Amino acid sequence: MKLQQQLKAPEQLLDRGLADSLATKGFALIDSFLSPELTFEIRDYIDRLRANDDLKKAGIGTAHLHQIDNRVRGDYIRWISRDTEVEALRHYQEQLQYLIQYLNRYCFLGIKDYEMHTTYYPVGTHYEKHIDQLQVNGKRVISFILYLNEDWQTGDGGEIRVYPLDGSDHEDLAPKNGRLALMLSNETPHEVLTVNKPRYSVTGWMLNQFTDTTFVGS
Repeated sequence: MKLQQQLKAPEQLLDRGLADSLATKGFALIDSFLSPELTFEIRDYIDRLRANDDLKKAGIGTAHLHQIDNRVRGDYIRWISRDTEVEALRHYQEQLQYLIQYLNRYCFLGIKDYEMHTTYYPVGTHYEKHIDQLQVNGKRVISFILYLNEDWQTGDGGEIRVYPLDGSDHEDLAPKNGRLALMLSNETPHEVLTVNKPRYSVTGWMLNQFTDTTFVGS
């Protein structure tokens, strides 16, 4: 089936308050970033990966410091190639290019590239409080998460709890289908609350340097 998505320029897609929210609170939300048709196709792709045992247990740290610790992080991932055959992911990457243009124009972030992976949290898993910037390279500028959870309801769990930079109380952001969450990678602490229903997303980072055309995880 041919998937279609109306792509929009940043001024049409985004509220100008996005830049202010990132600067003052360290995070921002864009609802309906991708259509339900496209999010369904990506979620279906993740289910196929699961069925074929093609998801990898995510770890913490990088290089020689990398380790698996279920007490800290419980998700399963697969890195996404720039030339992916999944049509919905290609549409998503096109939409991300508009977003990067916006962020570079209004936030002066100097974003040059991005990397991303599918993410699946089984029931009962979580991810403890952390920031996304890796100490060894410091290339991550903006963290972004596209949620793929159809009919998410209060009680399903898996909210992302963010700790605003302005010192206000933490906020629990629902992982609603089509929602895109953005955070400053080197400043914004956050955690994934315990999942009571399988949780799907695509997680990525906008970078201040170029990476390989085929994404390499860290």
